[in-house]
Amino acid sequence: MSLLPPFESKNSLRSLDDCMKVLPAAITCGNKRIRPKRALNEFVQLDLLTPRLDKIYRYLWLAGEPTPARPLHRQRLLRREIVVTQNPDEHLVEDRAVIFIKPLPEYLLSFEFWITHLSSDRNLHQSACGLLLSYVWIVAYHDDMRIAQETHLLPKSVDWAAWKDFVEDFLEHVGASTPPHVSKRYNYGELWLRHLNVIYKFSPSTFSVGNLHDSFLNGPMWYGFFIERNLTRLFAIFAFLSLGLSAMQVGQATPELRDSAQFSRASYGFSVATLFLILFSVLGVILAWTVPRGFRLLARRWLKRRLTGIS
Repeated sequence: MSLLPPFESKNSLRSLDDCMKVLPAAITCGNKRIRPKRALNEFVQLDLLTPRLDKIYRYLWLAGEPTPARPLHRQRLLRREIVVTQNPDEHLVEDRAVIFIKPLPEYLLSFEFWITHLSSDRNLHQSACGLLLSYVWIVAYHDDMRIAQETHLLPKSVDWAAWKDFVEDFLEHVGASTPPHVSKRYNYGELWLRHLNVIYKFSPSTFSVGNLHDSFLNGPMWYGFFIERNLTRLFAIFAFLSLGLSAMQVGQATPELRDSAQFSRASYGFSVATLFLILFSVLGVILAWTVPRGFRLLARRWLKRRLTGIS
């Protein structure tokens, strides 16, 4: 059965021709190159579906709240930098002072495009409705529109009055909440990256040795965070241990404790335990950093041999 667009044709903000003109010439997905105008359905699926989040959906309550995302002016108020991502899985994922937001594809503003390319696939239709709904959340005020256009999330040609009419029409069709015809991912607004990383590492549906290192969102910028998080915690522990050792050293200098056999044994045990703790902590960080990378390297070599037929 054909699915209808979530707005009337009179409120369409883009024509089909305009949408086709702004599509990228080519994109790369893994080792595959896709040319959207020649493989439009495949491109739209990559542009809208959230397969990685769908795999761990039952655990998303650990990574976010079932509430709408905050408007863009609130994100600025919270001192969050808006970083553009084209991956729908990363849309509205936040990490510290950063929130990732996917620009709204202009074709979702075209009634003709919905009829032509989004009316026959229910999953695609639900994901498209969900992404539009997320923009209803984050572009709620005129200031949000200004921020969205400054950060290239919305085209500058869309004016506030037309956007309001579009949103009102959309909400008449879809509703302000997340009904069944909206992708289940959008039952949640903002998602916390650190929690997603833990879920993705240990969820039965996504667990692998490689994920112990890669997690949900992997890249060079997160390696520094890995070291920073672990070493900062270790330095805090070492600081407390150093205070304890210093206090014991002061105690050994006092007449009352200098000749105490029990205090001497306690100081000796604490000192030895501290040395072992430091040693094991450093080894633990090194192993946590190198072992998963080693497994990934071996797995890649094994896969390469399988693909090339090398024994």
